[in-house]
Amino acid sequence: MERERMERERLERERLERERLERERLERERLERERLERERAERERAERERLERERLEQEQLEIERLERERLERERLEKEHQEQLDREQMDWERERRMSNADAVQGPPAPPPPPPLPPGSTVTPVTGPPPPPCPPPPPPLPPSLPASGPPPPPGPPPPPPPPGQAGGGGG
Repeated sequence: MERERMERERLERERLERERLERERLERERLERERLERERAERERAERERLERERLEQEQLEIERLERERLERERLEKEHQEQLDREQMDWERERRMSNADAVQGPPAPPPPPPLPPGSTVTPVTGPPPPPCPPPPPPLPPSLPASGPPPPPGPPPPPPPPGQAGGGGG
């Protein structure tokens, strides 16, 4: 009788021990699954962040590249416009000089260089300016006091081809 009781108690202890070990095993497995899930989620989050950083860096590089291209384009356009402006000013200056040469003759010599500070020498000026042209001769009595008649205007344009000589045939 006593031996049966002791055997039952031993079996009960072994059963409880097996159940405890099984619960501990299940708890360890659950904790391991949770740990692996957290690690997987962390890896995925880190990968998403890395991809987002790379995307933003690429966007920034593209923005910088477009800005450099825009600035270079503007610089080239400005240089081109400045060149055109210089050429236009040179052309206008040459035209004015050419017109002035036709009216006035050769250009005046450049002015003398300035005297050094503290100099007591008075600068020597160039030759006196040329005399003014003589007044025009008096008008003949047959012309009105308002002056000679104006010069004739430009000749009329030629008639279009096919209309000259009476209309053709």
